[in-house]
Amino acid sequence: MFWDKVEIYRRQKNLTYRTIARAMGKAETTVSSMRQFRTEPRISDGIKIADALGVDIRDLAE
Repeated sequence: MFWDKVEIYRRQKNLTYRTIARAMGKAETTVSSMRQFRTEPRISDGIKIADALGVDIRDLAE
């Protein structure tokens, strides 16, 4: 569910996962693995993802 919402906002804002990874200070492969295996990120990473998308973390967690 988290990654489904990330995908919706990512497409709306026309961002790439590379852009999100850079904003998080992570390698693109790290974000790709998290997404591929549908793992819930740590709170700190979730906040960075939300910040990169320009949304509140609650928007991704609901």
